[in-house]
Amino acid sequence: MTRARVLLTRPEPGASRTAKTLVARGYEPFVMPLTQVRAVADAGLSAAVDCVAVTSANAVRYASPELIAALRGLPVFAVGARTAEAARAAGLSDAEDAGGTAALLAATLIARTQADARVAYLCGTPRKPVLEATLLGAGRQVEVVATYATVRFVPEPPELDALARHGFDAVLVYSAESVAALMDVFSKLERSLWRSAVFVCLSADVAQALHGDLHVVIAATPDEPSLLARLDGLFAGPSGSH
Repeated sequence: MTRARVLLTRPEPGASRTAKTLVARGYEPFVMPLTQVRAVADAGLSAAVDCVAVTSANAVRYASPELIAALRGLPVFAVGARTAEAARAAGLSDAEDAGGTAALLAATLIARTQADARVAYLCGTPRKPVLEATLLGAGRQVEVVATYATVRFVPEPPELDALARHGFDAVLVYSAESVAALMDVFSKLERSLWRSAVFVCLSADVAQALHGDLHVVIAATPDEPSLLARLDGLFAGPSGSH
């Protein structure tokens, strides 16, 4: 049976890491990053803070040594286990998984801090305002510190030709922000190529960013193991054909 072909458009180094995982599970990945993550120079604090909120691993990976030093020793509330692990690896030892979504993170942080607490929110751009809006609504002070920016890549014609020639059975969709770039690529391809694919989304928020009557499925929880488990379930085993 032919191996299911999976399109990966997330930025590096995550794309290559996920591609290796897919190969080990019996899939054939097609890696075509549509975005790139770049550090933001001089991202720092304007005043002392009481705690830290982090919504992505990249927010701490791209933080400067000076910023990490300024935050060391403070409680860190992170979205998901991987983000908490990245925070600890960066030197923020008091980091905990505070839930898999920004809404859960906000609820945990509000329950664990005083009403006038000042929160450093490490994040990237673009971003959704859910966390900061919820915290501000609950009386917390929020200093947004964007440590990285996500910029769009435009695939070269040979990449698009290779994608059209080989086709794909599924697309892994990790963020709502990546959907616009993904649909721009698909606008350059024959409609029949991508209309038959399954869009496996990390969360309901990501799925809502897709439009039309696409075949969309959502991971049980917003993390990569659940995303890949959902993919496995669709293809009757990793080596099954679509």
